[in-house]
Amino acid sequence: MHFSSASHSYAGIYGDALRDTASDTFRLSVGPELGKRFIGIDAGYVAELDHGSIAHHGVAVRPFLTVSVLSLSARVGYLQGDGWFGELGLLLKYPLAVYTRSRP
Repeated sequence: MHFSSASHSYAGIYGDALRDTASDTFRLSVGPELGKRFIGIDAGYVAELDHGSIAHHGVAVRPFLTVSVLSLSARVGYLQGDGWFGELGLLLKYPLAVYTRSRP
């Protein structure tokens, strides 16, 4: 959802999946995302799956810097029973417009 094309502000929902090769687990996360121009932040629920069942769950926050469809990010979070974690990432982001309206 874009607030204004002139301000380049946006809000939306993100979802991602990450495979951790060191522990052979998958980390899924979903939550809200806010941004202005090329800087943004997202935060949300994280679940770590071990062989198809939830092994740990928690929360994470990730600031990011976006250039076109590429984003550089740093995420920190906490998984209950596993503790704190940190990730550096290169994300491919493609915005999907859910609702748009042109103004006269």
